Amino acid sequence: MKRKNLAERKRNKRKNKKTIRIIKILILIFVAFLVVLLLLDLGVIKSAKKIFIKKKPTVIEGQCYSFMNTLLYQINSEDDCQKECSDRCWVQKEDYGSSKFIYTPGACNLCNCYCN
Repeated sequence: MKRKNLAERKRNKRKNKKTIRIIKILILIFVAFLVVLLLLDLGVIKSAKKIFIKKKPTVIEGQCYSFMNTLLYQINSEDDCQKECSDRCWVQKEDYGSSKFIYTPGACNLCNCYCN
């Protein structure tokens, strides 16, 4: 009888260890799932993605107007370029990153926009 009790205790002990191990694994999976949801909610994953993915610039071609044998440019300077870029980023529901004014003699000026 003592041998049966001893064998039964060992069996129960193994079952308990397996059950505890399964419960630990399930709790770990649940905690990992909560952490991922929290990171998504806080936008950490999205901002980390922005760091590693470099966006290509959006090129804005300024318009030119001829007035009394003089060309008038829509984008004349870095300030005009910055305004056009910030407007473009706002329309795309993104944050303004930076801009670069490109003077093109004999043609309309260009502006490279970087939105975040």
